[in-house]
Amino acid sequence: MTSVPGPAPAAITAKMREINAEMVRRQQEFHLMAFGTDSVRSLLEPVADRIPGVAKEAGVDLIVSRWEIAWRNPDLKVVDVTLPMVGLYNPSEKTLGIVAELASRAPVPRDTLLKMKATDR
Repeated sequence: MTSVPGPAPAAITAKMREINAEMVRRQQEFHLMAFGTDSVRSLLEPVADRIPGVAKEAGVDLIVSRWEIAWRNPDLKVVDVTLPMVGLYNPSEKTLGIVAELASRAPVPRDTLLKMKATDR
């Protein structure tokens, strides 16, 4: 009997479990951003060089998450740049529709999201 070169089945299974755990962790992280108020800063790194263009187009001097503002002067003009920021990733029309829908909803509290199974989000 000849053996097939490569990792043993147990090693493959262990690697599959490791990959699956990472996928579940990342999915939870993305759900906390999309449905909650977790920071999206890590998602902005690949398009960081194009963010000044979004700011210029919107006529703003600062882009900050609305969830990170502890207080603001009520007279301060707020400009929502969610869709232009998402546009930096060249999303499909379907994705833009989903983002617009999510932006119109109140965020889900973090502790609620953490208690949910991935299939419930």
